[in-house]
Amino acid sequence: LKLLQRWTDREYTLVSDPSTSISNDGSSAQVVIKYRYSFAGGGRYARGLSTTTLGLKWSGSRWLITRFHETVRRE
Repeated sequence: LKLLQRWTDREYTLVSDPSTSISNDGSSAQVVIKYRYSFAGGGRYARGLSTTTLGLKWSGSRWLITRFHETVRRE
């Protein structure tokens, strides 16, 4: 909620298509998303590049997120 209140103008742009990989047995997967962001609000401005990695596990009839990792490089 703080992000939304502080940065009232936000823009996100994918750097490339998300990459996916699934384990040989199909029980787990990984998704990597790289995007640029820019935020503005209250006379302030921030921008950078973010890489988000999700670890997934197949459970019954759906994927569950088991891991989340994000790196941010501010510009």
